[in-house]
Amino acid sequence: MVNSVRAETYPRKPAIRNGFRAFLRLLAMFLLLAVAGGTGASGGTPTPLQQLILDYLSAHSLPLTPKGIAAGAKLAGVSVFDIGEAFGLTPNQSSAWLSNPANATCPGDCVCTAPGPCAAKTWTVMIYMAGDNNLSDTALLNLNQMKSANSSANVRVVVLVEFSPTYTPGVSSNTLYGTVTNGSADLQSVGQNIDMGNRQSLRDFVRWAKGTYPADHYALVLWSHGGGWKDRSLVRGAIAVLLQQPSLALTLGGKHHFQGLRLPGVELLLELLGLVEQRPDISTGALLEHFDGREEQASLHTLAAQTLPGTEASWTQELHDAVAQLEKQLLVQRLEELLAKQRQQGLDDTDKYELRELLKARAGLRL
Repeated sequence: MVNSVRAETYPRKPAIRNGFRAFLRLLAMFLLLAVAGGTGASGGTPTPLQQLILDYLSAHSLPLTPKGIAAGAKLAGVSVFDIGEAFGLTPNQSSAWLSNPANATCPGDCVCTAPGPCAAKTWTVMIYMAGDNNLSDTALLNLNQMKSANSSANVRVVVLVEFSPTYTPGVSSNTLYGTVTNGSADLQSVGQNIDMGNRQSLRDFVRWAKGTYPADHYALVLWSHGGGWKDRSLVRGAIAVLLQQPSLALTLGGKHHFQGLRLPGVELLLELLGLVEQRPDISTGALLEHFDGREEQASLHTLAAQTLPGTEASWTQELHDAVAQLEKQLLVQRLEELLAKQRQQGLDDTDKYELRELLKARAGLRL
């Protein structure tokens, strides 16, 4: 997790041609003098160093304006950010100088191409933190780190976050949302624990953030293990196979032991397997009819209409592989639960026996 978000990254040039080192130094001196007390551009007699800069720009027909200085830097093969970096300035400070070299008062990230005050660019950074798992402690740590960061007034950080009471005792089991600013997090409860693996949850968060905190630019950070897309496609693929070839469920022989796995779509997959086992001759149309009027209806119709690549043999293998992977994930899920319980309150003899057996089973698996 990145603890602070930079609007842009300005790459550092590996070297600056010797013929323009003087220009680099003079521009930097111009910057320091401008910040300290004004230049010939704002009245008074130019100093010798300032006059050298003026002569350089004049020799290239460049005016003493942000545009002129930017063009001079380009001719020299450097950027204003390289110039600023050489003197310990941040990209924001370099942008501020470029926008208004007489006093450098521009706050935040600026993009200016003409003299005068710089218009600060605003950002809304959206952090989507799915921490209702064994990353719960880390999610809480990262949230506190974001609170302690010195954020710009032009950057609004908003979060949707959830933790796991199993791994972090005392935290709320509800999903929280709100803003994170210097030293504080103004978070409110959604009122329930939502499914943050559901694409609609992400859509709702983004729409809320953009509607509540409009800005010039937006950034989205997806925070979690990062494997949800793979697990979701695993379940989705198995459901698609069953919808188009229901009889393939019978090749499992009723052996599918992943009940209780907390993964989106698992309950639907189990329901489909159960329907085929109860009615071995059930058709695709009859399966879809079973879900008429339910939330899943539209998605199931879409999957049933897709063209599956491969052959019946490859579809059978895909279904068996999916079930095997889901069973492994259930084993890992239960193992993590027992390890968390061991840390928090200890295990009784039954738990210890189960833990030993799970560890043996995991050692023999390729996870």
